[in-house]
Amino acid sequence: MSKNTTLLCPNTDNLRENLRLIIDKISKIKSLVIIDSLNGFFNLLEDKKDTGKIINSFIMLLVSSAKHTKSTVMVGILSRLNDENKPILYNTGRHVIENVQYAKIQLTGSGNNTLVEALNSGERSTHSKNLE
Repeated sequence: MSKNTTLLCPNTDNLRENLRLIIDKISKIKSLVIIDSLNGFFNLLEDKKDTGKIINSFIMLLVSSAKHTKSTVMVGILSRLNDENKPILYNTGRHVIENVQYAKIQLTGSGNNTLVEALNSGERSTHSKNLE
């Protein structure tokens, strides 16, 4: 792992401290923050009241801090479409956060092919890559 790479594995005991460290770092140094699973955040905080609001606040704090240094925050989500064709978290059925500033990219795998589709503002752009 590169010396300028920081890997954090939050749990219920250190989540707030990790968040504070990340916000401090990305507000001073241009960074790329990758949250590998929003689903994992929900699992981590499932016993808390207003889990959705807490997670939304965490992400908004990260994004707001990232703006100062033109940092990027990426959040992976395992989702499916509900009856209204809106994305929801796969494991909980909670709605995925909607915001015009968020870029949504859908990855779909089929055999050796991966389909990458941009889902922003009604525009659809599709690219396919054979992984062989």
